[in-house]
Amino acid sequence: MVPIDNGYRFPLVIPNVFSGQAGVSGNQLAFIPNLRGGRAELAKSGTLDGFQIPLVVQKLGAGPFYGATFDPFLLAEMRAAATTGDRP
Repeated sequence: MVPIDNGYRFPLVIPNVFSGQAGVSGNQLAFIPNLRGGRAELAKSGTLDGFQIPLVVQKLGAGPFYGATFDPFLLAEMRAAATTGDRP
C-alpha cells in the first residue's frame, strides 16, 4: 500500500481523465480517474486550481489512485502573475 498525503485539496481537470478535487502536497497530487476516454498515465498536462501546468502522471500501487508531479514554482509564478496582471 502506498501512503498518500492529501495535504490540501485543489480543483484539477485532466481532459478525458479526471475532473474534481485532487489531494495536493508539495509538488505531488493524487486523484482517482473519474472520466472515460483517456489513459491517466498518458496525460502530459492538466489544469490545477485554474492554471494549465505540465504533469508527470504515474499509477500509485495496486489501488485506483494515480499520482502526478508538477513544478510548484511554475504554479507560484502563474498565481503571482494572475494577481499582478503580468505573465510569466
